Amino acid sequence: MPPHEASRFSGSWYDPTHSGEGYVLQLLDDLRALVYWFSYGPDGARRWFFGTGVVEDARLVFDQMYTTTGGTFGDAFDPETVQLEPWGTLELELGCASGSARFVPTEDGFPAGELDLVRLTVLDGLDCPTD
Repeated sequence: MPPHEASRFSGSWYDPTHSGEGYVLQLLDDLRALVYWFSYGPDGARRWFFGTGVVEDARLVFDQMYTTTGGTFGDAFDPETVQLEPWGTLELELGCASGSARFVPTEDGFPAGELDLVRLTVLDGLDCPTD
């Protein structure tokens, strides 16, 4: 079975005006989308957000993004201290080379916003004509 048309958007994306941030996106066989967003919190500390979403028309919609709190790196890691926390929503509208991300956080301290994205990587074998 050939991959779904939206699979061509799998890969990594970023906004050049937001150095150090970016998205890794994978379209799954059941037409769900998996996204990891590497970013920062209001205090400047690194934060990761993640979720699964669906393909709706020309958009990838993530009705619930999550983040984690409580973990400790290295030998002190205790899985009992890790808490899964809801973070907000995300929508991606992507072309082959560029697109946009719109997000509405529910966690205090994060404003809603939009980013202009460009593609950083493409998965081998998924053709996508340029915008």
